[in-house]
Amino acid sequence: MPRAPSVIKFGGSSFGGPDGFHQVARYTAERRSAGEDMVVVVSAPPKLTESWRVLLDGVNENPSQQTIGGLLPRADTVGAYLLAAALDAIDEPARVITADLLGIRTDSVFCNATPQNADMTAVRNTLSEGQIVIVPGGQAINGDGDMTWLGKNSSDVTAILLAAHLGATVCAICSDVPGVYSADPNTFEDAQLMETICYADAIVMSVSGAKILHHRAVELAYDRGIDLQLRLNKPPFNQGTVVGKTGLVQAVVPDANSKVIVFPDMQSRAIGLQALNDHNLTLLDLQDVPEQPVVVTCGFSNPAHILNDANIPFVETSQKVLTLLNRGRVQRELCPSLSALEALARSSHNKFFRAIA
Repeated sequence: MPRAPSVIKFGGSSFGGPDGFHQVARYTAERRSAGEDMVVVVSAPPKLTESWRVLLDGVNENPSQQTIGGLLPRADTVGAYLLAAALDAIDEPARVITADLLGIRTDSVFCNATPQNADMTAVRNTLSEGQIVIVPGGQAINGDGDMTWLGKNSSDVTAILLAAHLGATVCAICSDVPGVYSADPNTFEDAQLMETICYADAIVMSVSGAKILHHRAVELAYDRGIDLQLRLNKPPFNQGTVVGKTGLVQAVVPDANSKVIVFPDMQSRAIGLQALNDHNLTLLDLQDVPEQPVVVTCGFSNPAHILNDANIPFVETSQKVLTLLNRGRVQRELCPSLSALEALARSSHNKFFRAIA
């Protein structure tokens, strides 16, 4: 059996300009020179996917799921080929393997597709030739050969799928922060870096809207026993957090992009839930809250479009969801506004960590 390669994923923030591509290229080349076979999963450069979505909305405010799933993941292809160009500049052999050759097949949901099987022949052959493999994140194909999208921020899923099918026991995820924090470090100055976090807590944070790891990636890592090493995406590429079997944490996750849906009756609610689930949306089913709202988190999803197409009555409120994670206990609060969301998140974080402050 061939040895397992090192699988590493670089998020879009790694590539803010040419220097970012050159830094990643040098780091990858150094590891290859040290004897590692390298598989690098690459996201789109910053804001490229979002700009394509804005352009798409300008052409058609309600494009088909097949159109969205065929266009947006190709932004990651741009990142992959730019990294290949940076490796070319230092004479490092590399090959970009896109969805049509990669071998990851999914169901026929064009956005938020679910992987079903994978054939790593092209990847293994490229590694055996001594080349670095570069893979655009989030891309796959269905049984008809059409491109599907694993979802917003799904490069993590691609990386862990590759690690699992190539026999790796560790997968590195590099981003603009070195690991998982108790709150978003970009807005909470006192956010605490966690050295370890268990799979279950990482999944809770992800489905609640935290921009750490794709929840399906963590679920796959758990199923396959793969440790996730979270690292900074620039020199010295230091490790901050390991996601694995241990580590109960305290954290707050305010999701400003959450969409809170209320249905007029239980029959509409059941039908609406099924419609949203059929599109593989990430849902929080708040049955213990008055009106039993359903909260959609994670990404570009447009639940209103899905429900309107299915003629299902609903109301989308202005509320936003806050998730509090306290050493295995999960509490969710609906806040009436963005300002209320931020205020409750900060006061909750202060209560968790006032002993440290």
